[in-house]
Amino acid sequence: MKKMIQLLILSSCIYLQSYSQAGVYLSASDYNNHQIQHKIDCHTGTIKLHRFMRSNPYLSIIEGDETQKFYAKDIYGYTDCERHTFRLFNNKEYFIAEAGDIFIYMQKEYVAEYHKKNHAVYTYYFSVGAESDIMELNISNLKKVYSDNTKFIELLDLYFQNGVVTEYDDIHKMYKLNYVYDLSLK
Repeated sequence: MKKMIQLLILSSCIYLQSYSQAGVYLSASDYNNHQIQHKIDCHTGTIKLHRFMRSNPYLSIIEGDETQKFYAKDIYGYTDCERHTFRLFNNKEYFIAEAGDIFIYMQKEYVAEYHKKNHAVYTYYFSVGAESDIMELNISNLKKVYSDNTKFIELLDLYFQNGVVTEYDDIHKMYKLNYVYDLSLK
């Protein structure tokens, strides 16, 4: 019984430690292979994207007295200490909402309205896999990119008659778009 408790504690510590690291993906291959480079321990370090220089944003990793700087144009992305993963593309940061056959990204922007509280507006984007260009997520762009998959085009018209392709499917635990794409492959 004592050994069982020790094993449980050890496995819990390993589990927690594996989720306390953040770091940089230097390439799409690193991302696809779950190979975080330049790892930091989130208990002792920080990772931050500096956006104030829109023409050349950079990521800083600070651990102890050491600071490393990575320009956005030179890396694929990063995982922060909250386990959120971001892709950097054309000097912009995209939250990876889902890494399915179709990668789905989000950007959050705060909009101010006169005499009202600022509110968040989400814009969705997509790419065909981890390495391809990121485009705005809408039916028109999907039809252009997947023009050779006629079944998918037909399913887009059937499942997204309202034009909203950003719905999450709670039953299948994935974005409805990726579910419909999977249907087109069968």
